[in-house]
Order: sequence, then structure tokens, then C-alpha cells
Amino acid sequence: MKIWVRRSQVITCFAFCCGLAAAQASQPTLSLPPGTAIPITFTQALDGAKLKLGDTVTTKTDQVIVGSNGERIPRGSKLLGSVIEVQPPKTSTDRAELAIKFETLSFRDQSLHIHVALRAMASFVIVSSSASPAADYGSLDSDLYRHVGGDYFFPYQPVYSNDWAEVGKSGRDGVFVKLQNVQLSNSRDHVVCDGTDTLQSVGVFASSACGVYGLPDITIEASGADVSGAIKFLSTKRNVKIASGSAALLQVVPTTQ
Repeated sequence: MKIWVRRSQVITCFAFCCGLAAAQASQPTLSLPPGTAIPITFTQALDGAKLKLGDTVTTKTDQVIVGSNGERIPRGSKLLGSVIEVQPPKTSTDRAELAIKFETLSFRDQSLHIHVALRAMASFVIVSSSASPAADYGSLDSDLYRHVGGDYFFPYQPVYSNDWAEVGKSGRDGVFVKLQNVQLSNSRDHVVCDGTDTLQSVGVFASSACGVYGLPDITIEASGADVSGAIKFLSTKRNVKIASGSAALLQVVPTTQ
């Protein structure tokens, strides 16, 4: 039996397949270079008394993140990690420990394997206060806002640091600033606060934000910048507790670091 196929059908199919292949080839490869900031909110409370090794830690991004090729990772994308260490204090002088590792940024139908280090962290109380104007002038467009760690801005206007140097901009997609290089001295927190030459998504954090805000019983033992990727929290209480609604500012580091 012979099967007849019209020449026009062959041409149409060939053109469609070639067009699909070309479209796929033209899609930019998603890339987040070292230094890229990822602002997140903890969508679930973390309680060392209830967590066990391997438990999933789910957070969401606070605003649009722009990739190296202009890709837009939407607000509300999931940054996923897992618990890699958890234990209460062994003696009265020890501190409770909790270590987590973030590995996957998930959005739409894509998943990106990443290595991030902790730059800053704030309690849900501090985060909530940053949503209210620092100075209320009676209009959403004229109210002055202050971010965690400094930085002032009017909505849809430039962002200024504590000394009123212009460091970025605010707009529909959130606040974008050039992060400052901060070296903490005499601090209990071991975080990595590298500066950037490009504007970064920061959520509720200021360009100079570095360390822990509003969590007096928690210190950062490890930032996650080393090859293990472990972000390790210590607490003076029986268990490490991070309330839902708390926020963190992470930065991408090289996978070989």
C-alpha cells in the first residue's frame, strides 16, 4: 500500500520543526552571576524542635530578579533548600544549632541549581515595620520609606543611603540598589556582604544591610559561602526558631568557592 503525502504538507512540517528548533536555540540560557542578590521571605516557621535532617525548607522571592541576559525571574518564585543539621544544646553552656542549605530556584517551568550565601536577615517584626512609611505625608506616592539597615526612598524615586548618596531606584518591580561591600568587625555574625557594580533586587533590605536584625538570640555561625553551602544558625534558646514572615538577603557565590 502506498501512502501519498502532499509536498505542501512536507514543506509545512519542515518549516514548523525548523522554526521550533530555532526558537528553542534562541532562548537565552538562564544565568545568575556571582553577586546576584536574592531577597526571600520564609513562608514557613522553622523550629529546631520539630525539624529533622532532610526536611524541605521553602521560601519565596520578594521581588523580580533580573538575570545576566535580561531574564526576569518573577516575584514569588520558590527558593528551596533542606535541613542538613539540627540539634539542641548538649550542655547548659552550649547553643542550639540549625543548618540549612539552599540549592534550587524554581519558577514557571524552570529550575536553577544555585549556591548562595547569607548576607542579611531580619525578623518578621522588622520586616513588617519596613512596610510602613518612616514619614507619612498623606499619600502613597509621597510617603518616605526606610529599608532594613538604612536607605530611604519615595516610591518610584531614587533610593538614598544613610548619608543621602544615591544608590539605586524604586519602581513597580521593587527596589534595586548597588550593594555595598561591608566588612563586619567585632561581630558575632559570620556573613558575606560583597559589593556589586550593578543594581540588585533587595526586597526590604538596604544597600549596606549586613548581619542580623531583630533576632537577638540568633547568630550566624556560617554564611554558606564555603563548598558545603551550609547556612548555620546558633541560638541561646533551647531551639533555633525563625518565624514565618522573617526575611533574608542572599547572594550568589561561585559553586567552586
